[in-house]
Amino acid sequence: MVERLKAEHEPLARQWHASAPINHFVLDDLLPQQWVERIRGAFPRGSEMTLKRSWRELKYVAAQMDRYHALLEESLYGFQGPQVVREVERVTGLLALAPDEMLYSGGSP
Repeated sequence: MVERLKAEHEPLARQWHASAPINHFVLDDLLPQQWVERIRGAFPRGSEMTLKRSWRELKYVAAQMDRYHALLEESLYGFQGPQVVREVERVTGLLALAPDEMLYSGGSP
């Protein structure tokens, strides 16, 4: 992930700064296709997750990562890695970004 972010730094930074008022960037093919297929295959079915349904949210939640395939936890925390966070800081120009170590906002719509 770090190498892909570094390789696409300039286009991603342009994308970020041109995307106001809600800044964002998209990096297609961040992970190799075979990794994506393995991660998708390890993803739990809806019946294995908790459905959160209220006026504020409608999503399935799989918060107890130790109940699922280890590949999912490794993948989630891979995005939280210090080097990945630093590269996102470089792309966005935002300082002092912090990973969501508790995965507080995790979940699937």
